[in-house]
Amino acid sequence: MTTLTGEFFQGIIKLSDKDIIYDQILSETEVINDEVSTKKHMFKKLSFALNNYYKKIIYARRQIF
Repeated sequence: MTTLTGEFFQGIIKLSDKDIIYDQILSETEVINDEVSTKKHMFKKLSFALNNYYKKIIYARRQIF
């Protein structure tokens, strides 16, 4: 018995003889990877900005008290 995933990959292998499906999957994967790395970069920038903001709040609080 083959699983659904196995049938899916067998279908891709059969169609990849033309290299069309394979190239399409690779290009879509590259787009997804670019989006993920962009989101990771944005998250790091946001985390850095929030960390600096938090430090400024602590510093201001120390100045008040």
